[in-house]
Amino acid sequence: MPSDQPEPVFLTVDEVIRLHDFSIERHGGAHGIRDLGLITSATLAAAQTFGGEFLCKTIEDMAATYWCNLAQNHGFLDGNKRTGVIAAIAFLERNGLTLNVGDEELYEVAMLVAERGISKDAVAQFIARHLITLDP
Repeated sequence: MPSDQPEPVFLTVDEVIRLHDFSIERHGGAHGIRDLGLITSATLAAAQTFGGEFLCKTIEDMAATYWCNLAQNHGFLDGNKRTGVIAAIAFLERNGLTLNVGDEELYEVAMLVAERGISKDAVAQFIARHLITLDP
């Protein structure tokens, strides 16, 4: 992260599980965790560092990491695509940002992510194009 940017505030594994549970309650699907290790690794990847530097260099990269890893790791029994999208947006909102994008386009990208038809870098670019600052 550039030195003029505040440290990002990351999601915890428990928060991601709660986001998933909320999504299942609201939109339906099977409750449950298939593999907690996959959920944990997908969640913690955005905050990984090496030599004191974040491996994900931008907030967009971090959000894309949540989105892609949670959607593709299949740690939950159901709702992995939704959880990836929701976690990315929750992370952005926690850091004063959000996406300004229509549901249809968001759905199309979510499907590409799930099918591995789009790279994590391309997801980060998509996020960057639609990123807006939340009013304080």
